Amino acid sequence: MSVSAIIVTCGEDIALIRAAVGSLRASSEPVHEIIVVDNHPQRQTATAFADEVDVIVAIPGANVGFTGGVAAGAALATGDFL
Repeated sequence: MSVSAIIVTCGEDIALIRAAVGSLRASSEPVHEIIVVDNHPQRQTATAFADEVDVIVAIPGANVGFTGGVAAGAALATGDFL
């Protein structure tokens, strides 16, 4: 069983997103992959996580809302569960 974790963002705070990623990494349940969906088209989330090989960044190009963000992340997920 593998779990894919999706973080949908819409704010400006990269430090807060990093904290969420760090919490997933520290989880007692192993996470197969971490997918960050950047729902804020002006932010540079892809650049911020470029060196982190365990983080997949999806950038829809516009704020597609929470449901759209989850769908964008789910389309990239390879785990058995989200």
